[in-house]
Amino acid sequence: MILLGFQSYPDFDPRLALFLTFISYTDIIQIMKTKILLYIISAVIICGLVLTGINFYKNVLTSPSETGEDSNGTVTNGKTEETEFGNFTVTSIDGDEVTSEILKGHKVNLINIWATYCGPCINEMPDLDKIDKAYGDEVQVIGFCIDIVDRNGNVDSDLLEQAVKIVNDVTKVSYPTFIPSSDMLKGVLSDIFAVPTSYITDENGKVLESFMGSKSEEELKKLLKKYL
Repeated sequence: MILLGFQSYPDFDPRLALFLTFISYTDIIQIMKTKILLYIISAVIICGLVLTGINFYKNVLTSPSETGEDSNGTVTNGKTEETEFGNFTVTSIDGDEVTSEILKGHKVNLINIWATYCGPCINEMPDLDKIDKAYGDEVQVIGFCIDIVDRNGNVDSDLLEQAVKIVNDVTKVSYPTFIPSSDMLKGVLSDIFAVPTSYITDENGKVLESFMGSKSEEELKKLLKKYL
């Protein structure tokens, strides 16, 4: 037992002395063990939160989030090591197959990456259509709907049907919309983590600039001006 010599203090409460008399070394060790256990539990919880955050970050990268505009409203570089679209063969949402030759004959191509769940993407599409019509052959607008296909090239028929409805009935844009190929999703489009994301390319598919966020017709004209 622990011998306590506090009784000589004038303000010492005898009831406290009685309580402390029954505290043994075993009790103290048990309290210390409990504290250690609490520390271990806290550490496990913290590690769990960190792992959850890492998994969330990975999921964001594989499932683009929705954004109305980039942080400062200017062009942002979204390129990784892949700096061009290169040679590709893709299918439109209407079932027509095309190759990278579609980029030829245009001074610049504005390639817009969007998703069916993205409100800002859909709202931007009429302005993109105006751009496509305003510049003739100098500027071509092309859309890629990124959420209707997984990275292995498997198309979700329900989302494809929704994309067709958005293009043909909701926005009624005339520029073509394609399904990204598996090679694209693993290459030049692998760095996309938010939609809409757009690329300005030359006729060979080389990426000149990329930016996140929806833009108005006037903002798009300002971005394109330097390449025309």
